[in-house]
Amino acid sequence: MADILNAHAQNFGDRPAVIDDRPDGNVLTITYAELDDYTNQLGHLLVGHGVKPGDRVVWCGQNSIGVVAVMSAARKIGATAVPLNYRLSDDEAAYVIDHCDAEIVYVDADFAPMLERVRESIPKIREVLVFDGELPASDSWFVSVDGEISTMPTSSPPEPPAETADGATMIYTSGTTGKPKGAFRQRATDPTQMLAMLEHIGYRLDDIYLTTGPLYHSGPAGFMSIAVTMGQTVVVQRKFNAEDWLRLVDKYRCSSTFSAPTPIRMICNLPDETIANYDVSSMRVMIANAAPWSFALKQQYLSHFPAHSLFEVYGSTELGVNTILRPEDQLRKPGSCGKPSPMVEIRLYDELLQGSCADIRFHVIIESTDGLANVMEIADASSRIDSLLFGAVDMSADLRAAKTWETLLYARSRVVHAAARYDLDLLDVPYLNLDDQTGLE
Repeated sequence: MADILNAHAQNFGDRPAVIDDRPDGNVLTITYAELDDYTNQLGHLLVGHGVKPGDRVVWCGQNSIGVVAVMSAARKIGATAVPLNYRLSDDEAAYVIDHCDAEIVYVDADFAPMLERVRESIPKIREVLVFDGELPASDSWFVSVDGEISTMPTSSPPEPPAETADGATMIYTSGTTGKPKGAFRQRATDPTQMLAMLEHIGYRLDDIYLTTGPLYHSGPAGFMSIAVTMGQTVVVQRKFNAEDWLRLVDKYRCSSTFSAPTPIRMICNLPDETIANYDVSSMRVMIANAAPWSFALKQQYLSHFPAHSLFEVYGSTELGVNTILRPEDQLRKPGSCGKPSPMVEIRLYDELLQGSCADIRFHVIIESTDGLANVMEIADASSRIDSLLFGAVDMSADLRAAKTWETLLYARSRVVHAAARYDLDLLDVPYLNLDDQTGLE
C-alpha cells in the first residue's frame, strides 16, 4: 500500500513540506517529493542496520528536518519510533533507552556525546546513527547518517507485514511515583473519527503549521503529523524562543500550531511594542493543551491573537483528543473542558461514586502548577479526601526545574500547609534513585 508521502509527492511534489528556519539566517527547505525520497533512503538505511518491523528506534534531537524524517521513515518500515527527551539527565536517558528494548539510536550530532557518556548503561544498543553533524568519536559504534544517506536508493523500502502496527510510537511520560513510563500507541484512531475532528476544528489543506515546543512531546508531534498527513507545510523552530516564534508566524503566515501554556505565556509576556512588530493575524488554529491554560492566559492570548483561533483540547498520550472547547466558548465558559470530540462518547460515573461506591476514599496528587495554585480549594473539595500526595517529578517538569529539595521547597511547603489546614495525611514523593543505597537508608 502506498505511503501518504508517496501520494503527496505525486500530487504536489513541489510544495514545501518542512521549512527549518533558524535565527542565524540558515534556512533549509525540503519539498514533499524530496521528503518522500529522503525518508525512503532513511528507511533503507535503518533496514540496512538491522531494524525490522516492530523494532523500536530511539530518536533524539531538537526540531529539524531530520527529526520529522525519522518519524516517517520508521512508519514506512513498520518500526516503532521512541522519542527521547533531550532535557533528561544522563541516567534518565539511559533508563529510557534501555527500558524500551531498542537496539538502534538515531541522534542529532549535538546530543551524540550523551550516548558516549551512558554507553556502559545501554548494552542493548548495537549502533548509534548520528545526523546533522560530526561523529563524537572515531568508533564503529557511531555511524554517520550524513555520510551514508546519499548511497541509499530512493525507491520505497520493503513494505512491512500487514499485521505490523502502522505509525506506532512509544512515548515516555514522566513518572510521578517512579521511573518514566512508556506509553505504546498505535495509529488506533478511526480515520473517520479523525476526519470528523479535523473538520470540526476547521483545518485546511493550505494551513501552515508551526511547531511550538519540542517534537518529543506527544502533542506537538501528533499535530505536526496531522499537518504532514494533510499535505500542509510545516515550519519547525529548532528551539523555542518567544520573539523568534513571532518572527516565524509573521514571515511564513503560519496559521496553526499546538502549545502548552508556558510558551504562550512567554510570548504574551513580551512587551506590547515587541509583539506589535509582528503580524500574527494569520493564526487560525491555536490548539491549547498539555496542561490547562488559565483563564488569565487565555485573556492574554486573545488580546494579541485572532479571537476565532483558540481551541482547547483535553485527552491523553494513550487515547488522543477526547473533548474540545471551541473559540466561541473560551470566555463564555471559563473552566470548561468543552464538549466531546466528534464520535467520542464520554460517560460520567458520579452517580456510581455516590451510590454503591460511596465508601471510596480519595487520595489527590498535586503535581502541576495549576494544582499547586489551587491546593487549598482542592484539599477542601470533598469530605472523602483522605490525603494529598506531592508529585515531585511532574511538578519539576511543569516548573522546568531540577528535581532537587531546594527547587521544590516552596511547592512542597504549599502542599504541607494545605494538608495541615484540612487535617489530611500527606505523602511525599518516594525516593527515586534506587541505585543510591545511602539515600535509600
